[in-house]
Amino acid sequence: MTIKETYDRFRVPPGLRVHMIRVAQFVNVVASAWSGETVDNDFLITCALVHDLGNIVVFKRWIGEETQNLAYWENIQREITDAYGTDDHEATRHMLQEVNTDSELVDLIMQKSSANSPKIAASDNWQLKILLYADLRIAPTGVASLADKLKEMYARSDKHKGVPGIPEALDEVERQLQQHSNRDLKSISERDFTLEETQLLRIKLPQTSL
Repeated sequence: MTIKETYDRFRVPPGLRVHMIRVAQFVNVVASAWSGETVDNDFLITCALVHDLGNIVVFKRWIGEETQNLAYWENIQREITDAYGTDDHEATRHMLQEVNTDSELVDLIMQKSSANSPKIAASDNWQLKILLYADLRIAPTGVASLADKLKEMYARSDKHKGVPGIPEALDEVERQLQQHSNRDLKSISERDFTLEETQLLRIKLPQTSL
C-alpha cells in the first residue's frame, strides 16, 4: 500500500496530508546533513509520512482547504472517531496495524510525543529525536522555530498544556542534533526541501512479516 492509498483509505484531510509531507521533507534535510550515528533516512521519511495519520480525531479548529467544506470534514471526523476512538495516538496505531504496517515503524511513531520530550532528550535514540524535532518544526503555515510551533500547538490544543519541561527538552534535542549536523538546523526552510510530494506519495508502507 502506498502513502497516497493509505491517506485515501483513512480519509486524511488535506491540511494533515500537507503537514506529514512537510515533516518528511524536513526529515530528509536533517538526515542528509547528518554526521552522527547511522540513521535510516528512508525509514524516517516513511515514519514522518504517517506519524499523524489519526489526528483528525482531535481536531477542534479547522484551517485551510477543509473550511471550504466544513460539514463534510466534520462528518468524516465523527465517522473516524466512532471507528478508532478519541485518542489520536491510539487511532494512528490502529490504522497502521489495520494495514499490517511494520511493527518497528509503528513503535517509533508511538514513542514520538511532545509530552515524552524530556525522555527523548535523555535517550540515545537518534531516529526518534530526528522525527520529534522535524514534527515540532512544522506549523500549519510551514517551517517554524520550535518556540513558534509550541505557541501554535498550545493555542490549538490543551493536550500538552501544563506538562513540565517540554520547551527545555526540545531545545536540548535541537542542541544535540546540531552537534551531529553539517548545517545550521535553525536556518532550514522550505527552500531546502528536495523531495517532491508526488515522489513521497508513491512510497510504500513496509509490511509486517507474517
